[in-house]
Amino acid sequence: MDLLEIIRLSFSNLKSFKFRSFLTMLGIIMGIGSVILISSIGAGFEQNILSDINKNTKAGVTITVADKYRKIKKSKSDLFTENELELISRLPFVNKVAPREIFNGLVGEQLIYMSGETNKTFSIGASELSSGRLFLPEEMNSSSNVLLIDRLSAQTLFPNQNPVGKTIKLNSFENEFIGEYTIIGTYKSIDENISKLFPYGVQAMAPLAHVDALTGNNSKLYSDVLVVFKNEKTLKTDIEKLKNYLKTKNTQHPDFYDIKPVSDQIGQVSSILGKITLMISLIAAISLIVGGIGVMNIMLVSVNERITEIGLRKAIGAKNKDILLQFLIESMILTVIGGIIGVTFGFLLANLIGFVVNIKPVLEFKALMTSVILSSSIGLIFGIYPARQASKLSPMEALRKE
Repeated sequence: MDLLEIIRLSFSNLKSFKFRSFLTMLGIIMGIGSVILISSIGAGFEQNILSDINKNTKAGVTITVADKYRKIKKSKSDLFTENELELISRLPFVNKVAPREIFNGLVGEQLIYMSGETNKTFSIGASELSSGRLFLPEEMNSSSNVLLIDRLSAQTLFPNQNPVGKTIKLNSFENEFIGEYTIIGTYKSIDENISKLFPYGVQAMAPLAHVDALTGNNSKLYSDVLVVFKNEKTLKTDIEKLKNYLKTKNTQHPDFYDIKPVSDQIGQVSSILGKITLMISLIAAISLIVGGIGVMNIMLVSVNERITEIGLRKAIGAKNKDILLQFLIESMILTVIGGIIGVTFGFLLANLIGFVVNIKPVLEFKALMTSVILSSSIGLIFGIYPARQASKLSPMEALRKE
């Protein structure tokens, strides 16, 4: 009997028990669907972040104090003065430099991360103005109670309203009133897509001089600096040049400053998504194993139900390998079709979730091929035992059981 005839017979037998076949495939559908769901959302999420890192910020880095030195008392010489930042901006490979200062407080019961910025943040490309306006020159002082807030925070604080012109009250963590601030505009931050998935409070920008006053940074010394190089293609080389330059500032601790590319946030998100994917994959693996056991049990039931058929086929000349191949193909058809349905179901669900969180899922070829190979392998592995049992039946014994 040729292979095409065996495949035709396998499909015919499975069609005779449609509902049972579908129930057998459920474990495979759920397992493969889970893998496709998380991989599609993750790939789409990474693509969104890549699109947010525009041409300018691809060549951007942040200079911060390295983690191991954060808890020690820092001297003034460890921080950057405005003059030193000006010198960094004059380095031949540097395009722009912008210092940043952070103040944390409360707006109602929500945390607010107020970043002291200048309009350079927007010219660098780290953020993009969505509505309203930027800071006016006369507002770049310590007494200006004006804010820009990111779009997601605006939607949270003022749902279905235009936030420009509205005010918010800022309190300290001890719930002491600090001041009332007028919102002059909204912006799209470079980590907006990360905030959608992992919200972490209200993000806002205020004039740098004002945040300096809130944090007590009257000496205008900074530990958080954004630097954009002139050429993204020489990013690694330029980072090493900048590291060597900074070593001359702190000779006692050459590794005092940590320089990270802005694009590193993709790696951080990938790490988080990788852990989530691992957890989902473990659940999916259990589902696939249960599905495989289900396939094996149903195929054993099928062998017992078709003993007479097996005996008749052997009596008219079918070989052991023909019977083995037929039952093996039947189990693989179940798991492959289950895998195809799982891929479709998982990607449709990913699109539904993506629509809600404004992420376009991406079905990667690697994930698709993994699903096909995985579902085929389950059919092969869990189908071998029933197929061997069927092929070992003797014609006389099979017909006698009739």
